[in-house]
Amino acid sequence: MNQDIKVVFFDIDWTLYDHGKHKGFTKSAVESIEKLKRRGIKVILCTARAYASMMDIHTLDVLNVDGVITHNGGFIFIDGNKVRTSELDHKFLLPFIKKANELGITLEIFTEFGAFMTNKANEYVDRYHKFWDEKYNEVKEFDPTTDHCFSALVYAPKEFDEKLFDGDFPYAHVRFFETAVDVTIEPFYKGDGIKLVLDYLGLKKENAIAFGDSKDDVSMFEQVGISVAMGNGADCAKEAASYVTYKIHHNGVKHALKHFKLI
Repeated sequence: MNQDIKVVFFDIDWTLYDHGKHKGFTKSAVESIEKLKRRGIKVILCTARAYASMMDIHTLDVLNVDGVITHNGGFIFIDGNKVRTSELDHKFLLPFIKKANELGITLEIFTEFGAFMTNKANEYVDRYHKFWDEKYNEVKEFDPTTDHCFSALVYAPKEFDEKLFDGDFPYAHVRFFETAVDVTIEPFYKGDGIKLVLDYLGLKKENAIAFGDSKDDVSMFEQVGISVAMGNGADCAKEAASYVTYKIHHNGVKHALKHFKLI
């Protein structure tokens, strides 16, 4: 067995969670994570999803993990402790919500562990939720005295970008779906999140392996000793990885862990 690896980082979508015909976490990956845990290897999820979005697909009900890196590294929770948090300023959010309301745009506000929507669901919201298998959260008014926003999801197609994100827009915004834009206090990268976690755990990059499938995961690969791209992944991920495994529905995670003698 490989004794050097102490922690494994996993992307979620299209790495552990299959959005294909049989939607859900792949059985072989879930079983493989259990084997890693029995060996005393830490398992940490590293996702672009917010914490609440991750819970929409029952992630922590299915997977036994030691921590999560969410918001691409903006919020990190390891062994029950907050390692990193980030919050959008209310002075920005209130006028931005007002502008979105005037345009008929729904926002989803993500707090540390929860989420709510600022308006009723429309066709843009429906399109997103159908693809990503997420639930519809409650609709309520943002309360600056009690609500702490760690990211905002803007449900709108590209033609609204110019009106929403003008030259005075103060925060990072990334379109990752045809009707969805993620807004965070600054650009976050999975690799930065992994570096923080390794420092927190007192480990070196040589003690870590990471699994992913997309452009977002390339920065993650740069911070670990071994990187694995899924066979169904993007070309950029495959080119950046140490190893390319089988596709998600062909037990890719299990195959790579066996290849590196981790299970």
